Amino acid sequence: MKKLILYIVQSLGARPESINIRVERGDVTTFVVKVHPEDKPLVWGENGKVFQSLKTIISAAASHPVKLKLEV
Repeated sequence: MKKLILYIVQSLGARPESINIRVERGDVTTFVVKVHPEDKPLVWGENGKVFQSLKTIISAAASHPVKLKLEV
């Protein structure tokens, strides 16, 4: 799952060297995506639509409940 998130975020144009994905495990697995401040508009999109789409893709690909968070 981490590789899928990394691939999609890089495809959006974010700097590969600045992407960090942290996994927090619990009842729900949370993926925390940290990007460079200048890359936030690329990953977030207008009104969060791009990031919401990313969350939908990850939820559909997961075999268990997951959450996705964006940090700058």
